[in-house]
Amino acid sequence: KKNIYKGINRADTFDMINAYDLKDETYDWEYSNFGIAVLGTTLGEVYNTSYKILAEDFINKDLGLNQTHLGNGTGNLENYWTWNDDDTYLAAGGYVSTVTDLLKYGQMHINDSPEYLAFSHKTYQTFKKNGFSMGLGWIIDPETNYLWHNGGTSSYQSFLGFDKEHKTAVAVLSNYSAKDGTKDEDLLDIIGYSLLNSLSNNDSDIVL
Repeated sequence: KKNIYKGINRADTFDMINAYDLKDETYDWEYSNFGIAVLGTTLGEVYNTSYKILAEDFINKDLGLNQTHLGNGTGNLENYWTWNDDDTYLAAGGYVSTVTDLLKYGQMHINDSPEYLAFSHKTYQTFKKNGFSMGLGWIIDPETNYLWHNGGTSSYQSFLGFDKEHKTAVAVLSNYSAKDGTKDEDLLDIIGYSLLNSLSNNDSDIVL
C-alpha cells in the first residue's frame, strides 16, 4: 500500500490546525498521528529548521543511534514507504531502525541516560477503556510498570518495551503486513509482552 501521509507538508498541516475550533476545556485522551505531526511541525518552527534535519541530528548526535533515520524509501528489503523531506507526518511514522538500535534506546530509558528521558516515563493521562496510562510517547501498564510503544506501516510492524525494575528491554520487528479489519496488528504486542514477562521474571539483562 502507498504511504497515505506523503505530500502533507507544513502549509497543509497549518490548514488542518486552523480548521479545528477547540474550546477552553479538558478533552479525553486520544491517540493521534495528526497530533504528533503538529508536534514535529512546532519543533521545526521553534528551532527554525525542518523536522527532518532536527530529528536526524538529535537521533545521531545526541542519542548516538547511527542505524536509525527517517525513511527515504531505500533499504535491504522492499515496500518501504517513501517520503518528501518536508512531510510533517514523518514525525508520526517515518522512522526506520534496527533491533540493535532499538535495544540501545531501550537501555537508555532503563538507565535514565540522558537524564531528561525520565520525563517521558511520568503518567500524563490515563485511558478510560483499558486502564493503560500515557507518558510522553510511551504507553504505561500500571499493573506491570512496563513502558512500551508499537508502530507500523502497511508492510512493517514494530514493538519496543522495557521494564525499568528488572532492567529488561524487548524489541520485535516484523515484515508481516496486518490486514485491514483484523487484530493482526496486536500480534507483535503479544509477543513483546510475553518476552517481557518471561525475562522480567528471570531477572535477565537486556536481550535480543
